[in-house]
Amino acid sequence: MKARYFLPLAAAILMFAAPDSFAQEDAGSNTPEPVKDYFSFVAEVRIPEEGARDVVAFGGVVNINNPVAQDVLAAGGTVIIQSPVSGDVRVAGGRVVIESDIGGNVAVLAQTVEILPGSTIAGSVEIRARDVVIGGTIAKDAHIVAETLEQNGSIGGELVHDLKASPDYEHTPIGWFFRIVSLFGMLVVGLALVSVFPNSMRAAVHASIKNPAKDLLWGLGALAATPIAVLVLALTIIGLPLGMLLGLGYVVALYLAKILVGIILGTYLLGALRGREQAQKASLLGIMVLGIFVLWLITGIPVIGGILKLIAMIWGLGMLVNLKIQAIKRFES
Repeated sequence: MKARYFLPLAAAILMFAAPDSFAQEDAGSNTPEPVKDYFSFVAEVRIPEEGARDVVAFGGVVNINNPVAQDVLAAGGTVIIQSPVSGDVRVAGGRVVIESDIGGNVAVLAQTVEILPGSTIAGSVEIRARDVVIGGTIAKDAHIVAETLEQNGSIGGELVHDLKASPDYEHTPIGWFFRIVSLFGMLVVGLALVSVFPNSMRAAVHASIKNPAKDLLWGLGALAATPIAVLVLALTIIGLPLGMLLGLGYVVALYLAKILVGIILGTYLLGALRGREQAQKASLLGIMVLGIFVLWLITGIPVIGGILKLIAMIWGLGMLVNLKIQAIKRFES
């Protein structure tokens, strides 16, 4: 696999080891470390003064300004690590700044990355970015994929610096901006779905996991037939308004489809790691955020990401068709 594709895929794989819950107490713990995981999805994320065990955070600005006893998984326009993190750090964002000690490994996907003087990373570092500045200390190996690298600090292991090819639009700052905007847009819409229709969403997701072939077939049929129906209606004066409404609904459905598949992915990942019972009891909001973020990461991989995005739209579209059929049956009964 080419080095330029490694970090997005590695980040997606590494983040599967997400915390067991997003805000729960460990009643049996007698250790002095914080007993709560911290999950936040707001415009500006700040860690509570008492610190946290694991952190999962998404926001415009994510500021790790108090100690974290284990791992950090974060995404945002700007991510700043100001306080010590005892475990691993996995971050995606526009600008990432590390100015404190990290006890584990670091994986970063960003536009610019700064490891400031005075900071120490005890593990290895994997970075994919446009511009990277290393002013602190990295104890082990560092693999940097970047157009520019300024090294003023020290690296205890091997440094591998791969130059990126000239970026296409998707990997320019504007492209990354719109990708991050699309991520937060999906999270906001997903939040509305799981808040308004929690039971329907959970039931549809579990049914689709048991029998994905049914939804995939429905989705493939809808994906192919709907544009034809819109075109036929648009050719007649009487059918034009209906064709426009159907076309608008089709676009909205394709957008919602990816969110539904994100919930499926989050449920599957949590179930595979923590067991089916844990996945069924877990917060649907947390599952949704985890799944959508992983889907956003893997669909950003060139070529493979496009194929995965198409499969996600087909699968989610089939789920929407089945939900509509069930709603009609309930209405008629």
